[in-house]
Amino acid sequence: FERTAGFADALGGLAQTADGTVWVTDPTVGYRRLTGTPDDAPPPTLQGRGLRLVVDRKGSLWIGTGGQGLWRFRAAGGAGAPLERSTSLTGLLGDGIYSLLEDRSGNIWAGTTEGLNRITPRTIEQVIDLGLVRGLQVDPGGRVWIGTVNKIVTHLPGPSSPRLEVPLAAEARSMAADEHGVWVAAGDGLYRVDREGRLTRVTLPASSRLTSVDAIVADRRGGLWVSAGSQVVHWSGAEARPLELPAAVRDAQVTAQFVTTEGKAWFAFSNGQVVVAGADGTVDLLPAGSGKPIVYRAMADDGGGRLWMGGDGGLT
Repeated sequence: FERTAGFADALGGLAQTADGTVWVTDPTVGYRRLTGTPDDAPPPTLQGRGLRLVVDRKGSLWIGTGGQGLWRFRAAGGAGAPLERSTSLTGLLGDGIYSLLEDRSGNIWAGTTEGLNRITPRTIEQVIDLGLVRGLQVDPGGRVWIGTVNKIVTHLPGPSSPRLEVPLAAEARSMAADEHGVWVAAGDGLYRVDREGRLTRVTLPASSRLTSVDAIVADRRGGLWVSAGSQVVHWSGAEARPLELPAAVRDAQVTAQFVTTEGKAWFAFSNGQVVVAGADGTVDLLPAGSGKPIVYRAMADDGGGRLWMGGDGGLT
């Protein structure tokens, strides 16, 4: 055993961060390194009697004080990161923190003289100035493409990333993003927006037999599946090939479409029928289930070989 000097008060808490630094409570400035230089101490304007310490799973240090509330030092912010503070003025039941615990869900529990508090990590960032959002896509680089009733907005990961807005003359009905930008099906046609924000109108060849575009989905091979009403077209840039649909769905409207990681295109119709088109050109009508037909309006691949479909009255 080796005795460590320099403590003028009873030690209320010990904690070690991932870099091996040991932190201790301090009766004057709340907390400090067990060893180090005076520069390692918190700013002198933040003073309080430290009682408890916890290092959470993100590496942040939580300090419970005897009258100055709960403090947090975000380790990811480096030495210059500000010390955050929560007191009875911002929601704590009391300013004396006598017990601290992080649970397995990442919540911090703080026991005070007036009761128990739970601090829950906030994982939602609100963006409230976009108007009515009709579509979302994420490209391979992590850029988020947002479609509204009158524009396309791009949002890059990070708190201070610039926003790019591209006006549209009509409402964005559907989008399909790739590494070069995003395809947009609007009320008056098909558009392409590149990563610099340049908008180009795309004219489908006459072979598509389409007069409008309702929805699009990328085929994972550089092309698009385009639908309008009861028509489905595969467009590869060089040609547009209408899909020969089974008779059971020729008078129904497409309500949802999805392409799996294997490249199969799934189409749901307003009469509850589902059609699967393979990359080899095969078209299959899935057998209808028992009971009342479900009109599917959303599809998702869970990554485990299963496709989930949700709609009016059920989940399949």
